[in-house]
Amino acid sequence: MLIEPRPLAFASLDEEEGERVVERAKRVLQAGGLLGCNAVAVRVEAGTTDESEEIVAERLRAVVERAEKLEVNLALSPAPGLTAEPTRLTELIKSVGGFRIGTLPDFQAAAASGDAVPYLRRLTPYAVAVSASTVSFAVPASTKPRKKSDSGAEAQDEAPPPEHTAYPLEPMVRAVFSVGFDGNLAVEYRGGGDATLGVKMSRAALEDAIRRAVEA
Repeated sequence: MLIEPRPLAFASLDEEEGERVVERAKRVLQAGGLLGCNAVAVRVEAGTTDESEEIVAERLRAVVERAEKLEVNLALSPAPGLTAEPTRLTELIKSVGGFRIGTLPDFQAAAASGDAVPYLRRLTPYAVAVSASTVSFAVPASTKPRKKSDSGAEAQDEAPPPEHTAYPLEPMVRAVFSVGFDGNLAVEYRGGGDATLGVKMSRAALEDAIRRAVEA
């Protein structure tokens, strides 16, 4: 998935700016297609008025038309304003129409909503993928010697999975699975420090959360 990092002002009342936004989204789709991506993700910068929703829907239809020709999916990432609330976002997608537009539910945004499980259950049925975003982990305790191996070296206990401290991952994984989602959980570490280590810890924590969700 290719992600456009800047929110795009789809609701701008300036027609020239609106055309530039649509063209930018189309170029991102084109780049995603050239890179072999299944989808691209954009964020919509727009207010919550009905007028804003109508303008955004009209401009997104032009973008989705290009997405269908390129056979690349368009995912709307959560953003403040029009797409922040799950019901408004799904209504916008229905208004735009087409088979190449969907959501990109985000664990961090779900946690920030104050009611993560219902948030994810509403958005995931429309998901192109789910961003299993992570932020911070507890420093794992060092393993303790368990017993001597045949060679005389001390064997070590298997390290426990990292603990994600910003919000619990398992309920979010359960929420995603509960609506029948069988697509990709995208690992995205957003914390500080070593990004490579953060991704590795994220993967280990998510694998543990998935295991627990499946075994329950």
